[in-house]
Amino acid sequence: MVDTVILEIGFAPDKIPCTISPDSYDKWSPSLNGIVTPPYCKLGGNGSIKSILNLSDKRLGVYAPKLTFCKRIVRGGFRYTLYVEFSAPKIFFGNNFEELVDDDLDTLCSKLSGLLKESGVNLSVNELRHCTVRAIHYGKNIVLTDGVLPDYILQHLRNANLSLKCREYKTTYSDDGIAIHNATNLRAFCAYDKKRELMSARQTEKGRFEDDSWCQMSILDDLNGIEILRLELRLEAKKAIRAELDAHEITIPNGLLLVDLFSTEIAQKLLLAQIADMECRILPILENESELIQFIEQVSMLNPRIHSDTIVWATTMKILSDKGKSMREIRQLFRVSNQRWSELMVRMGNLSIPPPKVDSLADVKMQLKEFNPVRLERIKGLTYNKRNYYD
Repeated sequence: MVDTVILEIGFAPDKIPCTISPDSYDKWSPSLNGIVTPPYCKLGGNGSIKSILNLSDKRLGVYAPKLTFCKRIVRGGFRYTLYVEFSAPKIFFGNNFEELVDDDLDTLCSKLSGLLKESGVNLSVNELRHCTVRAIHYGKNIVLTDGVLPDYILQHLRNANLSLKCREYKTTYSDDGIAIHNATNLRAFCAYDKKRELMSARQTEKGRFEDDSWCQMSILDDLNGIEILRLELRLEAKKAIRAELDAHEITIPNGLLLVDLFSTEIAQKLLLAQIADMECRILPILENESELIQFIEQVSMLNPRIHSDTIVWATTMKILSDKGKSMREIRQLFRVSNQRWSELMVRMGNLSIPPPKVDSLADVKMQLKEFNPVRLERIKGLTYNKRNYYD
């Protein structure tokens, strides 16, 4: 489902007062007076200046978009751009536990248009639908009711052998919970315990995966008896969005417009592909749940021609993985070259090993394939009946 979106609206200078009421200029920081009207203030060292208007009000518990107006020097004059950043489900529901569907777009744009108008920004529903998207986050809440904790799934995903180009940001919680944040410059995949993230934000939102968690604190009491794994694919620039769509052969008719990217089908396809890619990068030896001695016996018996040092490598990897080390951390501990690491991965991947008795990602894959929107009223009081929390 669609979560955070940043819309991009460009202006000709004479059109700015038609969209942003001059009466509201002094609400911005710094004031738009001096940016769009003379006497003009100096631009920054990079030839640009930004002004921000955050419409949220924590005191009243009101979540609303964050606006950024940018003026920059370009060949032939100046470029004026308005960015509208918001969490779609927080605008719609007041939280992002619940999830939007495609038919919600018009109502979402209507709510968004109303909030913007109150601040002096006039954008119609149709204009918002056809805005260019600068950044978009696709997310899904996986509701766990079978006794599996998010940490179990997260630790499994951390066994994926990802490229070093994809940086791993290690995040832990005060009670030793873990989370995943793998990122390149413009693309990131995050997976974390949604309830734990929210409870941590009660102390401070600094360093958390989500901004503006304050608006949904009240619903924690409705989530007793269940666990929620949050998955997010964050595409932070138009270049990243295009690359992701091209990589998965997704075509959209009109460019990067909200009306085209606001799609459960796109969200589902991208998140399923992300999980499938990580799953295929997990060595079978790391999915084996046997005790260490039994594991060594299995490897030796099923691979009679195996060299002794391969057994040592496989055993060491399993020990470190069982101790909670991610594949990246294991690679750093081994201190081998890229070529040597690739050779090791081939050797480890070719080992015969009994398949795991349990598919650690079965529930995640099932819910991503079904991709039904989570609704809070269906979650309240839910314990172990897995099939009654969806529309």
